[in-house]
Amino acid sequence: MGIMTSSLGEPLSTSLIERYLYSRGKRYFRGRHDGEFFFVANAYPRRLHIHLEISHEHPDVFTIRVTPAYFFPAADQARLARFAHLWNDRNRAVTATMHASSDPQRVGVTAVNSQWIPGSSQSRV
Repeated sequence: MGIMTSSLGEPLSTSLIERYLYSRGKRYFRGRHDGEFFFVANAYPRRLHIHLEISHEHPDVFTIRVTPAYFFPAADQARLARFAHLWNDRNRAVTATMHASSDPQRVGVTAVNSQWIPGSSQSRV
């Protein structure tokens, strides 16, 4: 039996994620390995990039990453780092991290939540 998604009573799997995205009318892309999904969400007035992943190395870990669909000026890095630090001190469930961009004049921010889903081995049907 796979890892159970308690509220649904069925194993966490790629097919569960695909059905969820389909039921929400989301156009999505598959990642490099089974268990990775990407889609864009409208968060008016801007958009967010959403990455859903069942860990390839640890199939009992489900991760959600959210990033704005744009990067910030590198000059804002200190202000954004302070904001991320303050956020992380107050919010344990979601971690804000800074990251570089391929453009040295820009920086990015990502919000990450990884959730361990207790259970036995995973079935990825």
